[in-house]
Amino acid sequence: MPPTDCTIPFDPDVSGVGVRAAIYAQAALNFIAAVMALRDGNVSPSELDATDKLSTPVFITAYAVLLTTVIQIGQRRITAFHGAIVLSLSFINNTTTLFWCVLQLYQIQQEHMKDGKPAGWKDIYKAFLGRLDESDSDG
Repeated sequence: MPPTDCTIPFDPDVSGVGVRAAIYAQAALNFIAAVMALRDGNVSPSELDATDKLSTPVFITAYAVLLTTVIQIGQRRITAFHGAIVLSLSFINNTTTLFWCVLQLYQIQQEHMKDGKPAGWKDIYKAFLGRLDESDSDG
């Protein structure tokens, strides 16, 4: 029986060391920033702003990897191995987004607890919409 070639073609756009290192480093920095913001039990606006600024490169990298994957799917060049890598990297990016959401929710709850009552879903929804409006007017 002749030997078969079982190698997976290397694709630096998806599984390159630089892509993975960027995602790992950004996720680690976001995790550290979230822990540092929560360590004193108070999330200040400057801490929230810092995590916002740290999250943006994660989103950009995530969309770049996903766009590369969509293009390669259209060209029928992506392997199952690289698809699994994209799913794993997407999970890391989504977890990083979860850190950002937790800090946002924590600060909204903090603001409402000053009035002596916890924030409800309507309060959280209004606060997120207000923050999105503020970010639109800043740009």
